[in-house]
Amino acid sequence: MNQRALMQIVFMATAAAGLLYFGYAIPGTVLCVMAGLLLALAIFAPAVLKTLQDLGSRFGSLVGTGIGMVSLTLAYWSVFLLGSLWLRLRGVDPLNRPFPGDGTSNWIDRVGFGADKALYSKPYSHPHGERRSKGSGR
Repeated sequence: MNQRALMQIVFMATAAAGLLYFGYAIPGTVLCVMAGLLLALAIFAPAVLKTLQDLGSRFGSLVGTGIGMVSLTLAYWSVFLLGSLWLRLRGVDPLNRPFPGDGTSNWIDRVGFGADKALYSKPYSHPHGERRSKGSGR
């Protein structure tokens, strides 16, 4: 019998005794039966007990991950949603998003910009196949 199984049996027996002492007969009896089955598995089939313990650990890990993701998602959405609503109600814009002045756009019309088509080429698409510029050594 390994230490993990022994601790589980002792904990279950203690909890069952407490339940039976305070008058909770059905849960106390169920816990006593489970502790007895765990003791029988620890004595007569330790490989089966190890498999069940590993299965329980994996299931517990999945449940813990799910609970963590749900609680963090709820916390994230509640904090940021409530924070954004509070800032909007107060009229605070931390990013200072409005356009400067009374214009409707920040577009600047530049005459002749982009006439050179080489500005729009991909410089590293064919680095060895194209000719070198005049300033390079070759």
